[in-house]
Amino acid sequence: PASADVELSYTYYLDMVGEPDSALAHVRRAVSLDPTNPFMILNLARRFAFAGMIDSAVAAYERTLVMDSAQDWAHAHLAQLFVATGRPAEAEREITRFLRSNGDPESLANAASFYASAARPDLARDMLRRLEGLARSSDVPVSFIAMAKLAAGDRPGALDGLEKAAYMTFRS
Repeated sequence: PASADVELSYTYYLDMVGEPDSALAHVRRAVSLDPTNPFMILNLARRFAFAGMIDSAVAAYERTLVMDSAQDWAHAHLAQLFVATGRPAEAEREITRFLRSNGDPESLANAASFYASAARPDLARDMLRRLEGLARSSDVPVSFIAMAKLAAGDRPGALDGLEKAAYMTFRS
């Protein structure tokens, strides 16, 4: 009962069984048990965002970054919130900060989705090109390429890639 990690883990279960209000209560408890843990604050921010409590989510993401500037995903989540609330300049600032320290496939795929939601298909296509370049020299999950293709407007290409991945999975 005094473990912030257990409280946080329980929130994931509550989300899966459709109890978002209880999940929010338990993540708040996790933060109260470990108030200096930026990961706890990050998860609180996510719960606020899911609950539509945008101002609280923004404040919690910003608090996370003050506590630990290496919590880069807070920048990505802030960018999405700013796009959704019609704050494009702030969204662009946050996604730029996120990409400055993240060039891995998952980050590029998420950035492509961000740019699609921000009505910047040119930049979504740029993220796709970067992902495809990485795929030439290393393993890049097909799902990330499919995500970027969808963001770049290539729905058939995204579906083809996912079908290929499913076929390969079931074949092995």
